[in-house]
Amino acid sequence: MLVSLLLLAGCPAPNAAKDAAKPAASPAVVGKPAAPGQLAAPGKPAPLLPLSPPLTGLHLAELSATTGHGTAEVLDGDAHTGWRPSGQPVGARLRFVLDDPVTADELALDPCPASAPAGYDVEVNGSLVGELLTQGEPVRLSLGEAGAGWRVAGVEVRVRSGQPGVCLGELGLRQRGGALPLRPPRTVKGSVRASSVLPPSEAHHPNLLFDHRLNFGWTEGKAGDGIGESVEISLKDPFGLVGLELWNGDQGSSQRYASSPRVRTLSVGVDDGGRVSIPVEDTDGPQRLDLPRMVVGRTFHIGVLEVEPGATNHELTLSELRLVDLLGWVGVVLDDEDARRASTLPPVRDATLAGLVDQPLRSICGGRTLTLRADFGFETEAVQPGAGLLRAEGDWTLGDSKAPWRSVLLRGEERVRPEGWLEPEDQVAGKALDDHVEFVRIEDLGRAAFEKEESSWRSVNRALADCVDATAKAEGIDAFDLSVKRDAVLIHGALGPDVLTR
Repeated sequence: MLVSLLLLAGCPAPNAAKDAAKPAASPAVVGKPAAPGQLAAPGKPAPLLPLSPPLTGLHLAELSATTGHGTAEVLDGDAHTGWRPSGQPVGARLRFVLDDPVTADELALDPCPASAPAGYDVEVNGSLVGELLTQGEPVRLSLGEAGAGWRVAGVEVRVRSGQPGVCLGELGLRQRGGALPLRPPRTVKGSVRASSVLPPSEAHHPNLLFDHRLNFGWTEGKAGDGIGESVEISLKDPFGLVGLELWNGDQGSSQRYASSPRVRTLSVGVDDGGRVSIPVEDTDGPQRLDLPRMVVGRTFHIGVLEVEPGATNHELTLSELRLVDLLGWVGVVLDDEDARRASTLPPVRDATLAGLVDQPLRSICGGRTLTLRADFGFETEAVQPGAGLLRAEGDWTLGDSKAPWRSVLLRGEERVRPEGWLEPEDQVAGKALDDHVEFVRIEDLGRAAFEKEESSWRSVNRALADCVDATAKAEGIDAFDLSVKRDAVLIHGALGPDVLTR
């Protein structure tokens, strides 16, 4: 077995936290559940079970991946099951975020027994702290001095090298030789539907209310500012609802938030019972909306009663939503999500696109990479000298284009990973990416059109033009022949101009 652990030099160790996370106290009284659709009587014991997913450890605030399936299985205690990135795994990322920072002195990564060899970049609190290489056996990364450790708010692993078949079985934190009891976010099973959805539905579907991404959410599609529109959440089992946690409006950026309508007053109803109106603040970030009393049911109706108009747009958006019970917030695992994506995101039939999906593209002359996933996710990153690593991720959809060019719309979040260590409170905020990228195989473009494009680079990216010319000269050919030889792709738009190869 080859196991290599490379700690990056020049990364100062953070101060260790003095206080470890305290386990949640057990409920003192468990009362009899109220009847569906009815309010729990005030002053009576709170009906916790079976109306709430239990607290069984340190439940995460977020557990997500840019692609693939089996994300939650990295915390199930069984390395035979795990996260499997789709297609070519290089560039795929998995992250988890804690509700409150914990102290840990070691990160543990266990690949699935049949996993292909892989290398992983490891980030803690947004800082790159090391690299793990494995051919199939567990590996560990020290986080500061043994027993002292670092304050950890979040962890991200990125597949640095590997072939299809990579599987990450378990990922966790340890302190003083023992594993911290990390658990996926508390969830319940159910489905969600909306009164209307703005086309294209894959970018505005109500399922996106529970995807942990502020750049996506439900956007209604009827004329007007959204008054009268609604979402309905149907759960598999009865649930004791005491409130909602809501990210009001389009929180992809401050500009998007101000330009679109936001909710001023919501109505909340349960099953076929009555409804209550709740005022909503016109502010970004999450806000807790409490019901007068707990209500028990399987189906919850959330309607828009009043809105704050947007500056320019008329389509109301809700970015994220969580249910709240007596133990805290709860997400919804949507039982129709796989079927929805299969129906709204058809296979890539365009020959040019089909040859590029799940293939990491790298700039001939720079530090940029771009991967378009077959499941319509994307990842991209580029080195910014003196600033750090600029990276973005999200979803892509087909745009209008004129042959031989192809156009895709990238919607997601981009952020800079600065050099050096970040404490949990120093996390770098991201900003929305919502822009088109046009690209073309240079061989399909033709020599004359390529040379015209290359001459235009010199006014916007002289370094790119000089680098392509120099690389071609070193191989004894011109820039067009070099691009054809490497089956290169020319990109314009948000990420260009640039020349990328597989």
